[in-house]
Amino acid sequence: METSSLSKIFDVNEGKVLLSGEIHYFRVPKKEWRKRLSKLKKAHLDAVSTYIPWNWHEVSPGVFDFQGETVEERDLETFLEYAREEELGVLAKPGPYICAEWKWGGIPERVIRGYPEILARNSRGKPTFWFSKKAPVITYLHPIYLSQAKEWIENVGSLLARHQYTEGGSVVLVQIDNEASYGFHFQPFDTDYNDIVIGGEKGEGLYQRWLREKYKSIEELNRRYRSVFDSFLVVEPPRKMVKDKHALPWIFDWMEFKEDMVASFLGEIADVLRSKGVNVPLYTNEPYTILPPASISKKSKVVYDTIDLYPQLIPDLESFTEIIKNVERLKAEQINCAPLTLELQAGWFDSSVPDNMVHFLERVAYIHGLKGFNFYMFSGGVNPQNYGTTGRIYYHDAPLDEKGEETSKYPVVKRFADFVDSSKKATSKLAELSLGYYHPYTYARLVNVKSGTFLDYRTLSTLMDKFAGIILEAGFNFELLDLRQLPIQKLVQNRALIAFSFDFMERSIVEKLEGYVRRGGFLVILPCVPELDENFESLELTKNLLRVKKQEIYKQSYVQCGGLKFKSPIIVTFDVENVEPLFLFEGKICGFRIDYGKGSVVQLGFLPDAKSLPSVLEKVGLTARYCFSSDKVLLCERAGSDIGYLLVCNLDWRDKKCDITFSSPHNLNQKISVKDYLVPRRSAIIWTSGLNLGNSKINYLTSEISKFEKNESYIEIECWGYRNSPGLISLTLPKKPKVVSAPSTWDEEHKELLVNYIHGRENEIKINASEKIIIKIEGVELLSEATKFTQLKYLLRRKIVKRFFT
Repeated sequence: METSSLSKIFDVNEGKVLLSGEIHYFRVPKKEWRKRLSKLKKAHLDAVSTYIPWNWHEVSPGVFDFQGETVEERDLETFLEYAREEELGVLAKPGPYICAEWKWGGIPERVIRGYPEILARNSRGKPTFWFSKKAPVITYLHPIYLSQAKEWIENVGSLLARHQYTEGGSVVLVQIDNEASYGFHFQPFDTDYNDIVIGGEKGEGLYQRWLREKYKSIEELNRRYRSVFDSFLVVEPPRKMVKDKHALPWIFDWMEFKEDMVASFLGEIADVLRSKGVNVPLYTNEPYTILPPASISKKSKVVYDTIDLYPQLIPDLESFTEIIKNVERLKAEQINCAPLTLELQAGWFDSSVPDNMVHFLERVAYIHGLKGFNFYMFSGGVNPQNYGTTGRIYYHDAPLDEKGEETSKYPVVKRFADFVDSSKKATSKLAELSLGYYHPYTYARLVNVKSGTFLDYRTLSTLMDKFAGIILEAGFNFELLDLRQLPIQKLVQNRALIAFSFDFMERSIVEKLEGYVRRGGFLVILPCVPELDENFESLELTKNLLRVKKQEIYKQSYVQCGGLKFKSPIIVTFDVENVEPLFLFEGKICGFRIDYGKGSVVQLGFLPDAKSLPSVLEKVGLTARYCFSSDKVLLCERAGSDIGYLLVCNLDWRDKKCDITFSSPHNLNQKISVKDYLVPRRSAIIWTSGLNLGNSKINYLTSEISKFEKNESYIEIECWGYRNSPGLISLTLPKKPKVVSAPSTWDEEHKELLVNYIHGRENEIKINASEKIIIKIEGVELLSEATKFTQLKYLLRRKIVKRFFT
């Protein structure tokens, strides 16, 4: 394969999207490899992704089989060559830890059993509990583990270097480790109390060294911790939750230290790969739940970071919100890099996942900004004896099952790939609201320390997550801005900013927000005034900015403003003077506005619900809307200079007839309205707008385009919609067409043709105007009776699980 053609696969710029599928060569008979790769390519994917298990290829200590001399399914060299011959890129994932529902996560048993000192320990000094045999919890920077892992990476790295696309091979990306997070342990005291970390009588540990590098002097640490240590050597990590919030810096440092330790480990492995000649991009991935020690901002300083998307359950507002938050976090914390998901759920290892869920997931992730998708799994397989952790069959309901036969998910993936192939023009997400993201609040999600009242920080974090769902349910879209990383010069480019705030915030962040307002920004803070800095000391700057003498927090009650009255799960009132009161609670101010410098600040001491949010935003002066519907159909729009895409999502179990309004990509202030449109239940589809055809233009098309072809004789568009649902196409034409082979109306004043059709009834529409236009239409059934039953089972299971844990 020529380097120039292969480089197009992973050069993910504004208009290009990477599409890949996961096939594990070690779970598929070698004689089937080429057939599986061929079917992947026929689904219009660009690349194949695969793990490379350390314990599969190590046939004896330090001896590796990559040519299939012992077992033919170990012939990695041939698999990479087959991909090259099929003109497919390869995303190679050699670990050292791979998860993959594979024994010991790919780490040889001789390493696990032979060196017990590498295992991470909990705060009681015991080995950290393993959730399964696929997830051993190891101290990443333990010298013995590093030495063993580097030997593996040196050997497999040399092979990958020979097969990378820059040398005429197929490897385009290499992943380091997998979801590095101490085996999915997010609680602060679960790990890592290994001796080499915590130090002690034998000398300085990694933790004490990190503290010394961060604080430089013990006096500075004592000031932050309110402690009296005489040296870093005697500082121990916290082992249980503190009661006083002034001790939280100690807890937060412990979490940040582990984030840095994970990132340092990734850097160590990256250095080995580079030393062996691997020069393609290196990346890692985050687990679906992104909590410490998983950190995008830390990892992305050493390698390229990506996210995994595994909502597992049926499309509902909660999973919908979680997907969007994760996409936005990746975009916010890893600036100026194309955001990718290199594990997008396309099945499940031991049960079935509805086709409609995969369909939703693809489109939601795309429209909110992802530029790369790896379908996990694309092909199922069979676990070799004594290697799998989930039974014999692995992912039987992937697009290809374990025998390589196409399942009902195969057209779901291909249909999305066809849309992506037809939509190569650069677009940007249109978001009405910009939300500030402050990473230490993620730490606070894991602590139950009270903020000085009945309310603890964990509850505040839950409300912060809930607010994102409220925004979406109310019909708005948001983008996240990392307040730590984004410079003031970039921040001031946003007309308005909403900052969810606890009672503490980094001094430098508050200074940045003050500068933003002073330069003309419009800042909304809710629900608390950040009156303390990162050391939980008084923050005078905030008091000067907001003029608040005192704030009081109340349990849920009603907020009112004129005729507007709504319930909030938290209410904060403010003792403040010389402000414009906006909202009241029992006669006390719980919302006000202040002009400051060239800008303004609005402080809201409550959390509006979805019904009241539009009125609240209008009251404070945020009235811009890009797209909206009349009956809670969720919309999100992307627009470029000459094309627009609108995601239309109905999460309800009933059809909805509503008005849908969105922006013209040619002029965002110009609105397009589609009246009384029937949106099918449990549906997600991407409309196209503003598509120039030459002498004519598609104003909007409510079917999803899968192919667009234009030549001298005609324009042909292939599209699809939900079977028996209505379709509309609005075109601007130079004159009334001579022939329209479907019901239509002509508006002579605006030169607009509106064509009506039903998906699955009309197969083709011909329009003879100055250009011959052929529209081929497919009606698709994605919500079968079996699918509805499966999704109801998921919903019931989710309710049972949530009730058990709460």
